[in-house]
This record gives sequence, structure tokens and C-alpha cells, in this order.
Amino acid sequence: MNYHHDFVFTSKKLVALVLTLAFAAGTVISPTVHVAEVFAESSSVSSQPAESTSITITSHPANVTVKEGGKATFRVEAKGTGLKYQWYWRKAGYRKWMVWSGHTSSVMTETADASWDMMRVYCRISDASGSTVSSNSAVVRLAKPIVVQTQPKNLTVKPGERMQFSVSAQGTGVISYQWYIFKTGMNEPAVWNGHTTAVTSETADESCNLMRVWCVMTDEAGSTAQSQTVVVTVRQSLSIQAQPENATVKVGQPTGISVSAKGTGEISYQWYYKKSGVKDWSVWTSQTSAEISAKTDPTWNMMQVYCRLSDQSGSQLDSQTAVIRVDQPLSVVTQPVSRTVVGGRAINVSVAVRGRGEYTYQWFRRLPGAKSWELWRGQTGATLSARVTQSMDGMHVYCRVWDESGTSVNSRSAKIQVTPAITIMIQPAQVTVHSGETATFSIAASGIGLRYQWYRKKAGESDWKLWQDSSSATVSDVADCTWHAMQVYCHVIDETGETADSAVTFAMITKKTDQIFINRTFTVNNNGTKVYSGPGTSYSSVGTVNAGARYLAQEWACDSGDSTWYRFNMN
Repeated sequence: MNYHHDFVFTSKKLVALVLTLAFAAGTVISPTVHVAEVFAESSSVSSQPAESTSITITSHPANVTVKEGGKATFRVEAKGTGLKYQWYWRKAGYRKWMVWSGHTSSVMTETADASWDMMRVYCRISDASGSTVSSNSAVVRLAKPIVVQTQPKNLTVKPGERMQFSVSAQGTGVISYQWYIFKTGMNEPAVWNGHTTAVTSETADESCNLMRVWCVMTDEAGSTAQSQTVVVTVRQSLSIQAQPENATVKVGQPTGISVSAKGTGEISYQWYYKKSGVKDWSVWTSQTSAEISAKTDPTWNMMQVYCRLSDQSGSQLDSQTAVIRVDQPLSVVTQPVSRTVVGGRAINVSVAVRGRGEYTYQWFRRLPGAKSWELWRGQTGATLSARVTQSMDGMHVYCRVWDESGTSVNSRSAKIQVTPAITIMIQPAQVTVHSGETATFSIAASGIGLRYQWYRKKAGESDWKLWQDSSSATVSDVADCTWHAMQVYCHVIDETGETADSAVTFAMITKKTDQIFINRTFTVNNNGTKVYSGPGTSYSSVGTVNAGARYLAQEWACDSGDSTWYRFNMN
């Protein structure tokens, strides 16, 4: 018991004793090996000879950073006789050093696994005399993938302002940074020289517009990571650098018309066109780039185009107008068509051609009975427009057209036929019949291919209604009491579409001889109604019955179950 009691020390005394014994025995204590390691080591090794200074370590193991699954190599160099090596390891969280079985040479290599992070390694060397010495311990750091924590952001700046980009990441050991750029017009990305820190900046100019920027990070273990790519937008006024220019192009060839501009961010393009003879502009939906990509069509001759440009700031600008001239042989594509027109009316005859540039037109005519053609003065457009007379019936016309090259071509001739206007010779007359009898209205008119549309409007109605549509100039139908004071007229149409209306007449219904009049006094309940004079007169309106008033009237007997009719005494 006393023996054991003599060896009970406080922790501070124990450390002091160990140091004393170690130095007394000539043991070399590595600066990186803690006292606790010495005790842990001694507890896991059965016997430990005294450290000898006859062995000299000339190179200690170095710290190693390795990826999981990678090879970690440790080496120690020493001088002495008959040297032997034994490697030891202690993983993070372990209290004891462990013999690394199978590793008994000055250089050892092993595959790292996930448990190696912060593991310590050292080598114990012995010589032929049994003396030993321990190397410094080396630390194994397990390399982990770089994690980007903060990404750079897109920038919008003005020329002359500073562009600043920043990135942050976690990795193994110290991380190095290299920024890259890809400017508009560059064939491939380039190293951004001088930009090798986590936060970097540069002064913006116009060449930086739409520049793409990113950073590549590398840690001590050789792991790399790339940040997201950001875009720099240099805000500047939208301006056109090169306007579209007129072009003369062969059919099937690209127009070669383009526009170039500068502005804020990406610029969008929308082309518009207006063909020759067309009043309004149209959106060219397929043309949305700086250059018109479509191939020339024969119908494009003298077509006008312009481009509307927009940038990312919302600015919008229209280019100047350019004209496309199609280089092609002059030819007539639409010939004049013969026409039939009513005398005194205007006639329109057109021609359409294809050729180069703008065209010049001149119409010619040959009157009935004439042997030669004559120039029709004033008719110098693609469409002939003139008022005809009956004397022009049978006249022929054609057009001669010249293009910009001076080449001319004649159209085919067209014949003009003139028909007389509709003439109503006999107007429809007023018809007076008894209810239940047939009422007939007739008209006599002259013209070509006449057709007749009869209309009627009964007393009290506001709108005309189609009564009969036929080729007959006469209309007949059985009358009833509702026909009294009904208005009738005829609409006449000829084969050219010309029209004429007859005069308006009336249908009047008279009292039958066996009808009896009954004097009655009554009050008008509606808002008032017009009063017509009785049979035997012109049946024109002679007054208005006011609502709420009392009147004396003669009642007609009802005809065939129809409505009862009254004749008012206005006096």
C-alpha cells in the first residue's frame, strides 16, 4: 500500500515528473507531440526502450490534405545504423495511439476514408542497438467539395461607374479565386487578368454591355467550384448606328437590308413592310433580327420597309424607311377585264405588272367605228377611271407600261359596253278595293335584265317590309282591313347592279254596300293616332286623335272577322 501511495501525484506533478524523466533519459519530445500523446502511446505499447540520440531524423512527416478515396503518402528520413520503422495513428476523438500494422518502412501510402479527417500520424524509428526516436506527428485533413455560399449578381450600370462582383465559399484550406469574362464579339471566354480575389471591381465602359462574368475557386486540396454566370448591362441611350438602305435585288435572293444600334441590354427588332399601292403598314412577323432574312419575292417591287428597335430600358426607336426594288423582266401579271357599265356612270379598269423599280402607265382607246388607237389623255395610272357615255358602247382600251430601265410592255385590250340607265315610264297607281278582294300594283320600266322588289308599309308601321322579289313588274294579293292606307313602292335593279325606285302609292279599303255605320262616342286610350279622310278622297292625313279625348265616330261593320274600322267626324 505504501508503494502505491508513493506514486500518487497530482496532474501537475505527474507532468513535471514525465518531463524530468524524459530529459534524463535523453528522450526527444516533438513540438507537435503533446504530453498526453506520450502517455497514450506508452499505454498502447508493451515496452518502450529509451529514446536514443544516435538516430537523427533529417525530415519529418508533413501534413497531408487528401480527398476521400485518395492516396495519402507519409515519409520520414533519418540517419542511423540498421534503422527500422513503425508508423502509428490516432484518429480525431481517440485517446490512444495505435500501431499501424503493415507500415514498417520510411515511406507509407494508404487510401483515405471518411474517418481520416484530423487524424494524426507519426513514425517511431529504432536502430540495431535498440535505441528509438519518434518523428513529429503529421495531421491528415480530409478534403471536402467546395461549397459556394454567396453568388455574384447581375449588374446594371452606366458607363464610367464601378462594377463590383463578390463570391464566398467554403473548402479545404485557403481558397484561391480567378474571375473570367466573355464579352460580346469574343470567340471564347477569357481569364480576367488581375481579378483574383473574392471581391473584385472594374470601371464599366460600352464594351462591357452584355458581358458575362463568373469565378472559379480552387482550395488547397485541388477541389474546384464555379460560381453562377452573371450579366452586366451598361445603360446607354438607344441610338441607330447604321440605317437600312435601299436595295435592288434579284428574285429569290436575300434583300441584304439591315440595321445596327446601341442601347441598354439586348436590343429587339421588329420589321414592318408596305407593298406598292398599299395604304397601311403591316407587321412582318417572321423578321425579328437586325437583318431581313427573307428571300426576295416578285411582289416586293417598290415595297417599303423599316425596323422598330427596343432595348431593355424600355426605349423604342424607328429606323428610316428603305425601298426594295426587284430586278426582274417587265411583265403583265393582271390583265384589264372587259366591263359593262350604265351610261353616265364611272368605269374602272386596272392592270398590274412586275419589273424593276417604279412604273409609268399610259392608257389608249379605240372608239366604236374607229380604225386606229388614240392616247387617252389623263389616264396615266395603274387603274383607268372615267365616266362613260352611250357613244362609248363597244369601245376598246389597253395600257402601255414602262419600268425604270425604259423597257415597256402592252397589256391586252378590254371591251367597254354601255347600257342605258333604268327609266320608269309608268308609276304604280293607287288601288281601292273592298276587304277580301285582290289588289294589283304595276310598274313599267326600261333597262337591261330588270328585276323588281316590291315593298309595303301598313298604317302605323315605321319600317318598310319586302313584299315580293321577282322578275315581274306586277304584284297582286288579297286585301284585308289592315291594308287601309297601306303604302307601296317598287325597287328596280338591272343586270349591272344599278337601281331605281318608283313613286309611293296607297292601297285603300272601301265600305261594302251592305255595311252599316253606327255612331259611337269613345275615348282614345293610346298616345294618339293619325286620322285619315274616308273613302272617295285622297286618303291623306287630316289630323291627330289626342289621347284621353272623347270623339264621335261611325263604326264600320267588321269585314271577314277582321278588325273594326272607325270613321271620325272631325267637325
